[in-house]
Amino acid sequence: MNSQPMYSQQELDAKLLAAANALRGPVDPADFKAYIFPLLFLKRISDNWRWEYAKALELYDGDDDLARLPENFRFEVPQGCLWNDVLALHENIGAGLQLIFDRLQEANPETLAGVFGTVQWANKQVLPEERLVSVLDVFTSLKLDPESVTHDLLGASYEYLLKNFADESGKKAGEFFTPRAVVRLMVQLLDPKEGESIYDPTCGSGGMLVESVNQVRAHGQDPRTLRLYGQEVQATTAAIARMNLYLHDIETFSIKRGDTLQNPRFREADGSLTRFDAVIANPPFSLKNWGRVGWVDDPFGRSRFGVPSDTYGDLAFVEHMVSSMSEDNGRVAVVMPQGALFRGGSERDIRRGLIEQGLVEAVIDLPPNLFYSTPIPASVLVLRSTPRVDLDGRVLFLDITRRFKKGTNQNEMTEDDVAASVESFLNPEAELPGDVAVYLASRDELAVRSWDLTPSKYIEREGVTAVDVAESLLGFRESLAVLQDSGSAVADLFSDADSLFAGAEPRERSGVPAPEGQGRVASVLAAVEGHQRVLREATVANRALLNALTCELCPTSRDSQDGTSIRELAEFINGRAFKPADFSVEGLPVVRIRPLLDPTAALDRFAGPYDEKHFITDGDLIFSWSASLEVVRWDRGPGLLNQHLFKVVETEGIDRGWLTYVLRFALVHFRRMTHGTTMKHIKRSALSEVFVTVPSLAEQEAVAGALTSASLFAAEV
Repeated sequence: MNSQPMYSQQELDAKLLAAANALRGPVDPADFKAYIFPLLFLKRISDNWRWEYAKALELYDGDDDLARLPENFRFEVPQGCLWNDVLALHENIGAGLQLIFDRLQEANPETLAGVFGTVQWANKQVLPEERLVSVLDVFTSLKLDPESVTHDLLGASYEYLLKNFADESGKKAGEFFTPRAVVRLMVQLLDPKEGESIYDPTCGSGGMLVESVNQVRAHGQDPRTLRLYGQEVQATTAAIARMNLYLHDIETFSIKRGDTLQNPRFREADGSLTRFDAVIANPPFSLKNWGRVGWVDDPFGRSRFGVPSDTYGDLAFVEHMVSSMSEDNGRVAVVMPQGALFRGGSERDIRRGLIEQGLVEAVIDLPPNLFYSTPIPASVLVLRSTPRVDLDGRVLFLDITRRFKKGTNQNEMTEDDVAASVESFLNPEAELPGDVAVYLASRDELAVRSWDLTPSKYIEREGVTAVDVAESLLGFRESLAVLQDSGSAVADLFSDADSLFAGAEPRERSGVPAPEGQGRVASVLAAVEGHQRVLREATVANRALLNALTCELCPTSRDSQDGTSIRELAEFINGRAFKPADFSVEGLPVVRIRPLLDPTAALDRFAGPYDEKHFITDGDLIFSWSASLEVVRWDRGPGLLNQHLFKVVETEGIDRGWLTYVLRFALVHFRRMTHGTTMKHIKRSALSEVFVTVPSLAEQEAVAGALTSASLFAAEV
C-alpha cells in the first residue's frame, strides 16, 4: 500500500472548501459547519471501514467471516450505510442520508449517539436536492482512508474549515471557535503532561482539547494517556467537537451536552464535581440570565466566594472552574472580558476571595481585536491550586497587547508572539522579549486598588500617553464645584443689594450707596471679579478635557487601521422601505430623515403589522447614512424607522453613550466616503473602513459621561 498521502494539505483544504461553497445560496454561511462536518465524518468512517476490512482480509488470508469481526473496526457500520449506499440514492436523497446517519448512531450508541447533529436533511426547502448532490459529488471525489489522508492531515483540514466557517459567521463564530493562537497560548500556560486529565466546561468545537493533545505530543510524551472532557450547551457545536476529536484520532474523551453552570455533567458517585488537573475555557462574555437563583445555594459549593449579578456570568464560570480543578496541582486558564476584572459589588468580593486564597497566579492582557464574537478587550486569567514559589504570593500581570500581526478582520498572534508571551509568564523577572511588560503586585497593592485585576492599572507602558479619564473627570468636577460656590456667593451678595442703599436720601438712591454700604459694594465687585476668574479657569480646564477626550476617542480612517472597525461595535439595522400608500392617520409615527433632524416636522403614521427590528423608542441611537449624515439619540416616543436610516444596536461590552460620540466623531471620515450625485450616501462597507480603540466598559462610560458634562458646560458658557 502507498506510504505517502494522496493529497497535500493545500489540495485537501481546497477540495473540502469546494464542498462548502456548493452550499452557497440556499444555506446561510453560518450554518455550513452543520452540513459539511457530518458528511466529512461519514465519508471518513466509510473509507476507513473499507481500509480496515482490506487489512483484516489480508491478515486472515482472505477469510471474509474473520475479516468482518467487530474487533477489526473502530466503528460498526451496518449494511447499507457505506458511501456507495449514499450514491445509490436517486430520489429523496436527504431522507435516505438521514436514515444512514440514524442507523450508524444506533449501531454505535456509546461513541456516535447524536454525533451527526440536528440538521433536517430531508427538508428540501432548506437544502434543495440538486445542491445536496453537488456537495456529495465533491466528497465522492475524495479518498479519505488513513493511508490516503493521515489523521494529522485531516485534523488540520478540519481546523482550516473551522477557521473558514468562523470567518464567514462573523460574531456567531465566538460560539464555536477560539482563535488558534489564543488556544496555543492558554494550553502552553497550563503545560499539560501525559497521564493528566483536561477539562473544558464550554468546549465549543473542542479546539482546546485537541491542542492539549498536540502539546503533549510535541514534548515527546504519549498523548494517548490523556483523559479529555468537555461540556457544551449547543447540540450542533457539541457534535462538531466530537467529530473534531475523532478525526484527530483521539479516542479517550467524553463530550457531554448541557448548561455547565446550571447542570454540570461531570460528577462523582457521591454527586460532587469531578476534579481535573487542567481546566481551560473561553466562556461566553458577560452572559445574562445564567442561573443566578440556583447559584445562591449551589449544591456543588461553587459560590463560596460570592454570587455574581444576573447580568454578568463571567466570574460564575471562574468559580465553577476553580471548583473543578484538582486540589493538588490543579491549573485554570480562562478568557475573561476586562469588565470582570474591575467591576465592583459581588464581583469585587469574588476577586478578593480568590486572591486572598492565593489562587490567582496571573492576568495576561491580550492584543486587541483577536476574537470574532466581540471587539472589547480581553485577558487570560490563570489560577493555580498550589501557588508558584517564584511569585512569592504576588500576582503576575503580563501585558502582551503589542504582540500581534494586523489582520483584515481580526488581528493574529504569531508563533513568536505566543512563545515570547509564555517565556515572560514563566520567567517574569528575567530579561523580557520585546513589546512585553510585566508587573508583580503584592496582595497589599491589590487591596488598595479594591482587588482590581486590570493589567493596565499596574503596568505603565513607555510611549503610551493615555488619558486618565477618571482623574480628568474628577478635576473637572472639582472646578465645577468651585465655580458653583463662587456663583452662589455672588448671588447671595446681589440678593441683598437693596440694603446697600438703606437710609440714603432720594438723590443718593439714584446710584450712590449709603456710607455704610459702600464697603459692601467693594465686596460685591471683588466677588464678581473672582467669579469671572474662576469661570475662565473652569473654561480652560473644560476645553483641555474636551480636547484630551476627543483625541483619545477620535476614530481613524482606513489608511490607519489601528483598533476595531465601527462595524464591529454594533449591529446596523436598516429601516423599512415605506411607500406613501402605507400611511394612515393612526398608528405609530414613521421616522424619516427630515423629522429625525427637524423636531417640528410632521410625522406620517403606519397602522399595519411591522417587524420588531424596525421599532424605535426613546434613547435609541439612529444613524442617517443618506442625504444628511447625522447621528441622533431619539427622544420623541415609540415609532418605526424608515429606509436610509440605521438603528444602531451596540454589541455586548459597548456603552451606547460612548458609541454615540464615536459615530459623531467618525462622520468626518464617512463624509469623505459618500457616493451618488442627487442623494449623497455611504455604503455599508464604509463602516468597516473607520477604526477606533475600544477601552474597557467602565472607561467607555467614564469617557461618555465626561464628554457629556464638558459639552453641556461649554454650551452653557
